[in-house]
Amino acid sequence: MKSEQKFSADKAELRAYAKQIRADVINKEDKALIIGTSLFSLEEYKKCKLLLCYVTLGDEVDTENIINKAISDGKRVAVAYCTDKFGNMEFYYINSLDDLSVKSFGIREPNPDSCPKVTDYSNAVIIVPGLCFDADGNRLGYGKGYYDRFLQKYPLFSVGLCYNNLIVDNVPTDCYDKKMNVIITDTDVYRINGG
Repeated sequence: MKSEQKFSADKAELRAYAKQIRADVINKEDKALIIGTSLFSLEEYKKCKLLLCYVTLGDEVDTENIINKAISDGKRVAVAYCTDKFGNMEFYYINSLDDLSVKSFGIREPNPDSCPKVTDYSNAVIIVPGLCFDADGNRLGYGKGYYDRFLQKYPLFSVGLCYNNLIVDNVPTDCYDKKMNVIITDTDVYRINGG
C-alpha cells in the first residue's frame, strides 16, 4: 500500500521518515524476490549486456539475487566503488559476490586492484538505491550525491527499487537530482516519461 506521507518536508525530515518506514517493512526477503522478478521481465533488462548494481546495505531491497541471476543470465555485472568522499564513484566488473569486501560507509565494494574497471557504459542498465521514490521518478538518496553525479555524467537507463510503502507523494528535489526511468516495488512497476 502506498505511503500516506503528505510531506512538504525537507529532505532530512523525509529521510528520517523513510528510514523508519523501511525498518518496519515485513517479509523483506519475499518482497525482494518479487521486485527481482519484475526487473527480470523488463525488456531493458533482457536486452542489456551490462548491469550496474548497488550492493544491499541494511534495510535496502536485497540485490544479491539480482546480481547472481544477472551473472547466470550471461550479463556483465559491475558494482559501484566510491573513489572519494565527495560523491564520485566508478564501477568495476565482478564475477561473483566473492569479489566484494566491506569498504566505504560499510558498503561491500569491488577491489579496484583485482576487478576490471568499466570503461564502456553502452547497452547498460543501472540499478539505483534510494530511501524512497515518488511516482514521477524522483528519488531520495542518502545525501552524498554519488548516483546523481554518476547519472549526470552517464545518462543510463535507471531503475529504482523500493518497497511499495516507500512510494511517497512527493520527493523534494533540486537541479542535481536525477529522475529514474522505472521504479519497481513489490506491487507495481512505474514507468516514467516513456521509460
